[in-house]
Amino acid sequence: MSPLIITITNNLRLKNVPPDILKILTAKLELINPKWLENEKMRRWNRDTPKELRFYDKVGSLGVMDSTRLHAAADFTVPAA
Repeated sequence: MSPLIITITNNLRLKNVPPDILKILTAKLELINPKWLENEKMRRWNRDTPKELRFYDKVGSLGVMDSTRLHAAADFTVPAA
């Protein structure tokens, strides 16, 4: 497999991400939408409110681009294998 390539600009781009690391990163960058939870709790209609917020974009099959800008991408750590 090709080496992991990390590009840092105004966002973070990862290329050739191993599948196990990709799974960890995507799990850390997906959150339940607090507005959706509030609507659900108050029994309001959630028609145009997404249930989950995704703070990344997939690029190709093994690439990830952080869509939150650089500061949020630095908040997670990947455990050593």
